[in-house]
Amino acid sequence: QTNQKNVNFFKNFYSKNKIENIVFSFDPNLNILLNQSDLCVTRAGASSLAEIAHLNIPFIAIPLPTSKDNHQLENANYYKNKDCCWVIEQNYFDKQKFEDLLIDILKDKDKLSSTVRYCFRAFL
Repeated sequence: QTNQKNVNFFKNFYSKNKIENIVFSFDPNLNILLNQSDLCVTRAGASSLAEIAHLNIPFIAIPLPTSKDNHQLENANYYKNKDCCWVIEQNYFDKQKFEDLLIDILKDKDKLSSTVRYCFRAFL
């Protein structure tokens, strides 16, 4: 799920790299789509991260740097410290490094499966 202005960018990127995807700006059945996901790219709001981790879905968090007291970075680092996700700080975002990370994660199913185990343990 992304802002409407980003939909085409992500669809083109995923298509170019032959990555199965669903990119949209809004869907009332988000829970169904999340359950079909192998990986999420997300901001780092507390409830979003909790839902994604609870569903055992690995994720890349890109915290909003303007969040009050930088709480989104703290939220993301909570899960990162449990080896449950990858965190990219927006202020240091590099398009090529992001693409490389995304492709590396999706090509290595062991990374995804081990991260799923860690997400599950984040709630224990």
